[in-house]
Amino acid sequence: MTVTVTPPVLDLTPASTPNGVAGTLYSQTFSASGGTAPNPFALITGAPPPGVSLDQSTGELAGTPTATGTFNFRIKATDHYGATGDRAYQITTVCPAVAFTPPSGTAFSGTTGVPYSQVFSA
Repeated sequence: MTVTVTPPVLDLTPASTPNGVAGTLYSQTFSASGGTAPNPFALITGAPPPGVSLDQSTGELAGTPTATGTFNFRIKATDHYGATGDRAYQITTVCPAVAFTPPSGTAFSGTTGVPYSQVFSA
């Protein structure tokens, strides 16, 4: 009789990551199910946005993105007995929104023949 033991394949969650904003704190924690603890995590391909890094022991991907763009990477988890699982992720970081002063839609009035001045800032 032959008994073959196949280790489980770990399932990483979440299935996808939220996008981020350059210059704004980003945080996403990954978890793995289907195996035994501990579940150390590792980046195996690609990279998250610059300024964002993975804590391999907790599975937290956190930091402040310093660039805009689309960043593809793959995270792998390994359990106590060597069972593994990995998943591809993508984060797109965008520029922060620009706020104008005075706000858009503000009505400005002037008088004909009288100098007019209005300062805008962003």
